[in-house]
Amino acid sequence: MLLVLLFLIKGILISSFDIRIGETQPCLDGWVFMNSTQQCFYFSGEVTASQDAASTNCQNYEGGQLASILSQNDYDTVYNMTKESPYLSWIGLQTNEYGIISWTDGHLYNFTKFSNSSKPLLDHKQCFALKTLEPSDGYLSLGCKYTQPYVCKQHASNCPKKYYNSSSGYLSSSNYPNNYYNNLNCLYYITGPTNYRVNFTFKDFDVENNFDYVLIYDGPDTNSPIIGNYTGNLTNFNTIASTSNTMTIKFKSDFYINKKGWYAYYCIGNKVDVIQLSGPGGELTSSNFPDDYFSSISQYYKFTTPNETIIRFKFNTFWTEKKYDYVVLFDGPTETYPIIANISGKLSNSSTDPLIYRTSSNYGYMYFKTDSVVEYEGWDLNWHTEYIGL
Repeated sequence: MLLVLLFLIKGILISSFDIRIGETQPCLDGWVFMNSTQQCFYFSGEVTASQDAASTNCQNYEGGQLASILSQNDYDTVYNMTKESPYLSWIGLQTNEYGIISWTDGHLYNFTKFSNSSKPLLDHKQCFALKTLEPSDGYLSLGCKYTQPYVCKQHASNCPKKYYNSSSGYLSSSNYPNNYYNNLNCLYYITGPTNYRVNFTFKDFDVENNFDYVLIYDGPDTNSPIIGNYTGNLTNFNTIASTSNTMTIKFKSDFYINKKGWYAYYCIGNKVDVIQLSGPGGELTSSNFPDDYFSSISQYYKFTTPNETIIRFKFNTFWTEKKYDYVVLFDGPTETYPIIANISGKLSNSSTDPLIYRTSSNYGYMYFKTDSVVEYEGWDLNWHTEYIGL
């Protein structure tokens, strides 16, 4: 009887705030759905972070943002999710250096609920967390670097399918060909077999210019290099190719204007050509060295030396277009291993700062990437074996 009563009380409490929880709702497991605003909320619980790191965590967790509180319903939702925690919980409220207050997800600040225990002076940069201890509950200024639990928020209109592993397929903005939703932050992950590339081509593209956009990342997540940035109404499309077997697409819309969106095709192909180098050592140069290297290069090199050795790399010359043409060295036999060095620009090899790098095993992997704009002399390097312990 007591258990039934508890369920009834819980049901009354939840319905009073227009919240629905369950697998039938358009939220991920562990998120809370608010029907009146079509939003999903997530509380990190025992996981804590600074406000900046919490914002990043929300964005990486299926495309959310630190929670904005735009109404009493929003406030009640976040309050009830966090009230059992003994700690203040980060929300997405900040002031800039001039004391102007705003939500980090771009929404206007239009719902005021500061804690009466400490009224903030809105004249400098500060961060805010939610205090749930009544009667002084509300927003409370807190040092931005404090590690606290946090609340994430995202629109309940599910982003389309996230993961794509087939040899080819189509993907689109949510609700395509009808208008996409506002406040989206959708992520799409494409993965092909090892040593292959992903080829991606838009077929249709119409989003709010400058404010809604698609970013394409050359790798498995949003920490990878950006190889495409698209916004507005586009009609001419080139194929975008990754340099490995993974590609990530991010679609972001703001809170104001929405349009038809976009539609794209991808396929896995163009097997990556890896130049194999083995033995005790040797010399290697960029293509056409010492003349300017070619444009649009995407070349991998794999180095293998005898067991119980490591590999020493020394660049004698290095000159590439800064940021856009670069060499990446990996500490292992593929690009999935830790990065030893990521270098670009015009670098000098001096006795005080030599361009020398070492692996931790007998395998090394190197990637040379150039764009189609500027070319320079390139690089030449010597690599040789060093025996462990000698």
